Amino acid sequence: APTGVVDFVEGTTSLCGAVDLAPIAPALSRAQCTTSALAIGAHDLVANYLGDNDNVAASSATLVQTVAPSATTTTLVSAPDPSAVGANATFAATVTGAAPTGGVTFREGTTVLCAAVVPVPQTPATAVAQCVVSTLAAGTHAVVAEFAGDAANLPSASVAHAHVVVAYPAIVTLASSLD
Repeated sequence: APTGVVDFVEGTTSLCGAVDLAPIAPALSRAQCTTSALAIGAHDLVANYLGDNDNVAASSATLVQTVAPSATTTTLVSAPDPSAVGANATFAATVTGAAPTGGVTFREGTTVLCAAVVPVPQTPATAVAQCVVSTLAAGTHAVVAEFAGDAANLPSASVAHAHVVVAYPAIVTLASSLD
């Protein structure tokens, strides 16, 4: 079986350094390279065998490896729920993906409540964007958060979140000055 090392490259850049061959059959050896260094897009990869005392150096045919953006999910919650007419309601969208950074737009139907809010990272895979509004009328509001995507992540949208706004009755006190 061939011995020695294989260098996996993209152009002139080595992806894993010299990787030792491991025998897997009497005349067959294998080297394996696992990397997270490839950016999104197409990459032309070649495996270069450096040879040994019994085998000449050789290179593989080019393999085109395409790295796609990550799928994302967006979830939406609000607080307080219910909220009162004229009071602040905070909508929080959590985006899960590959360190998501793209903007989040909060909508009720076609009405934009907050546009292109940049989410704040919470973990390497999640970020949260917040939208605070105080202009919602009494009733139930179907609000959606839409993540626009970014260089590493595909867009996604939450399901509609039913946020309730209540109108508290006014308290009227009547007093008379004629006692």
